[in-house]
Amino acid sequence: MKKLMICLALLGLLLLTASTHAQDKQANPEAAKKAKIIPVKVQVVLSEYDGERKISSMPYTMVIGANYEEYPHPTASLRLGVRIPVSKISKEHEIEYIDVGSNLDCGVSFKDDGPFLVNLRIDRSSLYATGSAKDGERAPDDAHQDPDHPLLRQMRASQIFVLRENQTTEAIMATDPLNGHVLRVSVTLSIAK
Repeated sequence: MKKLMICLALLGLLLLTASTHAQDKQANPEAAKKAKIIPVKVQVVLSEYDGERKISSMPYTMVIGANYEEYPHPTASLRLGVRIPVSKISKEHEIEYIDVGSNLDCGVSFKDDGPFLVNLRIDRSSLYATGSAKDGERAPDDAHQDPDHPLLRQMRASQIFVLRENQTTEAIMATDPLNGHVLRVSVTLSIAK
C-alpha cells in the first residue's frame, strides 16, 4: 500500500510539472518562439570571371537549422578539397601536404517575421596557373611554375547577409591582383521542405 501511495504521489508530481510547463509556454510565447528552429537551405555559388567571360561556377548547398537569435553562430560546415604534396626546402627531402579547396561555415538566425540573418565564412584556395595557359591547361614553365613549390591563391571572406525567403544576393566581389580575374559570391536562402 505504501508503494502504491508513493507511485501515485510521483505521478501527481509529474502531471503537475507537465501542466506547469505547458502553462509557462502559453504564458510566455516569446520563450516558445525562441525554442523554434526553422530548417533553411542556403546555396552559395563561387564564380570566377575573366572580364565578362565566366571561367568557373562552383555551387555549394547546406541545410541549416535557423535559430531565434540576435547573431547567428556557424552551425554548418563544409570542407571540400584535395591534399597536394609539396617538397619542403630543407637538407632532407621532405614532403609536406597542403589543403587546397573550399571551406564554408554558415549559421542562420531569424527575428519575428523579419528577414533571416546569414553568417557566412569562406576560405577558398586553389593552385595558381601562371603564364598564358588556357582553361584546364598547365601554364608553360617559368620562374613561378615549380611543381614542387606551387603558387597558391587564397580568398577568405566573412560577412553577415540579410535575406528574405527565396532571395538571392551577390554578396562578395573581389579582384585577383595577379591575373585580374573577378571572384563573385552569391547567396540564396529558401525554406527547406
